[in-house]
Formats: sequence, C-alpha cells, structure tokens
Amino acid sequence: MSRGTNVNSHINGGNRKNRMSIVKEQDLTKEFEDKLIDWCTFYRKNIHRFVEHYLGINLYFYQKIMLYMMNLYPQVVLLCSRAMGKSFLSALLSCSVCILYPNSKFVVTAKRKKTAELIVSEKIEKELMTLSPNLRREIKKISTSNNRVEVIFYNGSTIVVCPCNDDARGQRATCILVDEFRQVDKTIVDSVFSPMLIQRQVPYVMNEKYAHLREDPREIYLSSCWYKSHWMWELVKDAILGYYDNVSICLSFDYAISVKHGIRSHKQMRKERQKMSTLVFDMEYNNIMVGGTSNQYYSFDLVTQAQKIKKAWYPMPPEDFALNKRTWFGNIKKQDGEIRIVSLDIAMMATIKNKTANDLSVIKCVRVLRNGDKYERHEVYTETMEGTDIETQAVKVRRIMQMFDANYLVFDARTYGINLTDCMAKTLYDDLLDIEYAPISVFNNKDLADRCKNSSASPIMWAFIGTSDSNHRLHTAMLGALMDKKYKMLISDVNCKEEYLNDKKEYQGANMEQKALYELPYVHSDLTLNEMINLRKEYVGGGKIALVEPRNGLKAKYIASAMANLFVQEELEVKLTEKESSFDVSRAVRFRRPKTHY
Repeated sequence: MSRGTNVNSHINGGNRKNRMSIVKEQDLTKEFEDKLIDWCTFYRKNIHRFVEHYLGINLYFYQKIMLYMMNLYPQVVLLCSRAMGKSFLSALLSCSVCILYPNSKFVVTAKRKKTAELIVSEKIEKELMTLSPNLRREIKKISTSNNRVEVIFYNGSTIVVCPCNDDARGQRATCILVDEFRQVDKTIVDSVFSPMLIQRQVPYVMNEKYAHLREDPREIYLSSCWYKSHWMWELVKDAILGYYDNVSICLSFDYAISVKHGIRSHKQMRKERQKMSTLVFDMEYNNIMVGGTSNQYYSFDLVTQAQKIKKAWYPMPPEDFALNKRTWFGNIKKQDGEIRIVSLDIAMMATIKNKTANDLSVIKCVRVLRNGDKYERHEVYTETMEGTDIETQAVKVRRIMQMFDANYLVFDARTYGINLTDCMAKTLYDDLLDIEYAPISVFNNKDLADRCKNSSASPIMWAFIGTSDSNHRLHTAMLGALMDKKYKMLISDVNCKEEYLNDKKEYQGANMEQKALYELPYVHSDLTLNEMINLRKEYVGGGKIALVEPRNGLKAKYIASAMANLFVQEELEVKLTEKESSFDVSRAVRFRRPKTHY
C-alpha cells in the first residue's frame, strides 16, 4: 500500500510537476506574445527607436526626426540637399517597415532603374546588412539580376525596384518610394504608380471590430529642390496643406545639417559654392525652390522638353589647332546641307561686385539641320565672357566661328552693335592661334552695311535691332519653335554625367577643373531655362508682347537663343524653296605667313 501509495504519490507528484511546467510555459508564451505586441506597437509609433534598439544602428538627431515623421503620414515629401543621406534613410525606412509590418509590398522607383537599384545593392546589401546582424537574420533572399531586383523577408514582406515607366504596370504595393522625383514624369506616377497602391492584407482587419486598424498605403517622394514651375512644387504645397488634415507632411533640410554633424566640412561647401552658379547652389544645397512667375510666358514643361541633346560641342584646344588636328573631344562633324550659326548678345562693361551681372556677353553655337519643310535648331554650346573692349570680344567671336565652321553671325545691334560692326569690318589678328580673320559685314541692314568700306568683306552678319515689333516677333517665334519642337537644347546638368559624360574616356581622365569645363555647356542650358521661365509677359504698343526679367535677373542667354531662332525662321525657312547658298567661313580667314629669315 505504502509502496503503492508511494508510487502513486510519485506519479501524482510527477503529473503535478508536468502540469505546472506546462502552465508555466503557457504563461511565458502568453507573456511573450503580450510583450511582443506591446513592443511592436511601440516600435511602429517610434520607428527610429526600432532602428537603434533592434537593428543596432546609431542615428544622428536629425535622422531620428526624419524617420519618425516619415512613418507617421500616408504621404511624405522629403526635400534634402546633397550629402544628406536620403538613400541611406530610404533604405532604413523600407527595411524597418518591411520587418514591422509583415506582408508589406515596398516598391522603389526612379527615372533610371540604376538609381533605384542603388538603394538595394549599395545601401541595404553592402551597408545596412554589414552594420546589422539582426537585419541579416530578417532577410531571406536578395535578388539583383538584370530582370528583377528584389529583397525578400522571412515574414512575407518584399522590396521591389522598378523603373519609373510603363514597364512597372501590374505591380502591387503597400508603399511606393519615388527617388529624385523631380526627374520623373508626373503622368507615369499618376497613371502607373499611384494606382498600384493597396492596403496591407492582414486577417484581423476583416473583423469589423478591428476595422479602424486598417492601414493607409504610403507614398514617399524624395528629391533635392528644383523650379517652382515644375509639378513637384504643387506636390510640395499640397503636402504642406495636407499636414493640417493629418494626411501628409513635407520635410526640408539644407546643407547646414550635414555640416553640423560632420558629414561635410565648411571647406568642402566653399569648394562646391565656387563650382556652381548661385541658382544651382540654392537648389542643390540651400534647398530653395526657385523660378516661376505669376505671369510666365514660357512654362517649365515647355522648355525642359527641348533639353534633348546629349553631345555638346567644344572649341578646339589651341595646341590642336596649331597642329591642324581636325578631331578633338567635343567636335561635331558638319553634315551635308547643315548651316551653322554663332549668336552673340554683347556687353561692354565688366561686372561690378554686388551689382547685377547684366553685362555678360553671351556666345551661342547653333546647328541648323534640314528636316522636311523645316529646320531644326540644335543649340550645342554656350559661353559667357566679361564685357571687355570690343576688339577683344570680336576676336573671341571670330575664333569661335572659325572652330565651329559657322556660316553666319547673328548679333544684337543695339548699343554696342555699331562698334561691333565697325570692328568686324577690319582684318583682325588672333595672337592665340596666330591667324588673321578677313573682314565681314552686315547684309540685312543698309545703314550698318554701309559702314563697311571693304568691298571684299563677306556679308554674313545678321543684325537684330530691338523694337516693340521685332521683340514681339522674337518672342512669338521662339514660343512657336518650342511648341513645334524645332528648337532643341543640351540636356540638364543634372543628367549630363550619367547620360553622356561618364562614358567618355576624356571626361574620366580629366582633372576636376577640366571636368567642370566639360559640364559647363550643360550648366548654361539650365541657366538659359531658368531665365526663360522667369520672364514676365507684358503688353506694349497696341498688344505687342514684351518679356521682362525679374529684379536682379538676367535674360542675355535667352536673347542669344531667341535671335538665332528668329534668324532661322525669317532668313532660312522662308527661302527653303529657293536655291540655298552658304558662305564658307574659311574664305574669311587668312593665315599669317611665317617670317622668313635670310
């Protein structure tokens, strides 16, 4: 009995122990689940804490603010200067969202797929996974094939990279991130990416009790600043207004943040400032939206659609000219039937510190190419120079004409036009190239033509004299050429390296100074655009259109382009049915015979 009792006691005691053990494990599981829910809730509200606590990645204070705010609103517009770590934060946010919200579908896009792919290949795979062992444990697989770039998490979440074009149709996303959205087409965003957004599919929201926990899909837009006339400006304003309805937010950070946290130094920023125009620096580093007037004549979209040309023309280096070298980087071979124009807006007075730089002379090189019953104008080069004496500028212009193989010189004949006409009527010596330029004269204005007394001068100068009538024709002709897509300019400085220069060995092997010179024509293309979209329309003289630049603004680059365009329209296109004859610029050049020593 006792024995039995003892046995039974042992058995019963064992059962009690087992039951207690089971209860304890259940309690632990329940406690774990309760705490997991608590922590998950906390981290979803404080995603910056999740990054620090779970992923083990330290953040600057401004990065904590950015992550925290980006996670609170269905729509986020983030405007940051260069070197602010937008891609790093984007990668952190996408990974954190995918971990905290199982079955998330995070789509990353940009104008070029390569740009979007960097978030996965460079930031997530190479940087974040190295910093965070816990992130490595959460990621099941990373695919970086040409066909598909994707991050797959064990909890069913994915990060997918798509180009910002029609090829992305068919995707589904709980969150889309548009990188450098100033470069993408709004129609693609509206028609392809916005419709792909869906709510995250989780079972508990099917219960009406938890219907209030349904999550809104997210839209995140990242970029540096751009022009106010671009569609991004409307998105920025809408995001700011949406803040008051708790549906969106706009965050903006300039370069001072990166300097404060030691990401960039004051010395670096001074160098960057020297390399850029005030306009570009304001957009890229000061984070200022610029441009746009209430009474615009040229819209941003109209002008940017003209920025199509990738290959810029560059003047021949003097050493190549001395060797009679006919090929050099930037040379563009003249096509059969092609007409070339150099357009000049001339100034005489040098710029004075703290005063408007309206006294810069502008030289533009334009290719004129026959296309059916019209001419296409390809603006391939722009150069500016401080106003100096007229002969120095005349020699510089003739040098450009010689190297560009120009057929005509178009110039603004107001103010200094007479001086230029008189100077061009003489034989000019270029000591840089050791070459003489034969006289040239005006052919469309009798008064100016008569000032040239040299009967052998070649009539290749076209004078533009501004009046209310001629200015009206100038502006309407340019508007029409842009609308008909006949006037084309170099691509933006923002895109020139990636789309053209980076593939050229000359650019790859160049020093910083030379690279800046290679990029300069593309910078001038952007500056011309900025001038155009900031011109204010007025009516004068019985309804004639006049364009006025803003205070402390410029329009010399625009004028040089518009004069070239007007010349093509009024002198070339009207004569398409007539027999064309073009002047060979070599006729206006004489090489100085070397001195003979006996």
